[in-house]
Amino acid sequence: TAAESMAVRFPAGAGNGWFGVAEIQDIAVKVDGRTVNLRSISGEDPNGFEEAVPWVEFNVDFPAGKEVMIEVAYTLEATGEYPYVWFEYIFSTGAGWKGTIGSADLIVTFPYEVDEIFLLPCIDSSYGCTRPGGLIDGNTITWQFRDFEPETTDNFVISMAAPSLWTQVLEEAARVAAEPSDGEAWGRLGKHYKSLIFSPHGRRGFRSWLYLADPGVETLFRMSDEAYTNAITLLP
Repeated sequence: TAAESMAVRFPAGAGNGWFGVAEIQDIAVKVDGRTVNLRSISGEDPNGFEEAVPWVEFNVDFPAGKEVMIEVAYTLEATGEYPYVWFEYIFSTGAGWKGTIGSADLIVTFPYEVDEIFLLPCIDSSYGCTRPGGLIDGNTITWQFRDFEPETTDNFVISMAAPSLWTQVLEEAARVAAEPSDGEAWGRLGKHYKSLIFSPHGRRGFRSWLYLADPGVETLFRMSDEAYTNAITLLP
């Protein structure tokens, strides 16, 4: 019923669980389409690993009865170990707003069509894997949340084959489709598929410890075997 003015804050970092902080870069904020000035502050770690992490805050006026559009843009570099990497998105700090979040859509857009075999599923652990329940459409995956009151356990993770590696897979697949007699290209494709079968942790096992429950392992193995078979058939 009355106008409000307050400092809105946004987390700029979160503990990564290895005694370090993953920070976002190039933060820019617009309020109703106008860029605002940011102040650097410290605040609690959304992941609960560190005593304090970087945040930014900015002033916002909220007129009574009117919606205010807040847009935050930034760059986040992937973490993880090659050949798989992951991205995290912090939801839990949204619990500070009054009531539930009525509607939230999280959309991940790839530079290529989504193929489930390059996504690391959650099988034996909920850490470092892709949150289930996303709707795939072309090169996007969308997760929808309704009447959402986020907690730390709701913080989002998507784990995938490193885009640099998957791009090479697509390039070699296109090359053998155009030139099926190129034995070297078949060999490179087989090697790329094989590299995605294994855990990033020193190749001590498959990409999921319960690999029989991970359809991607079997699919990648079959595709790698077929590619190598073509390579040695063409180039004995």
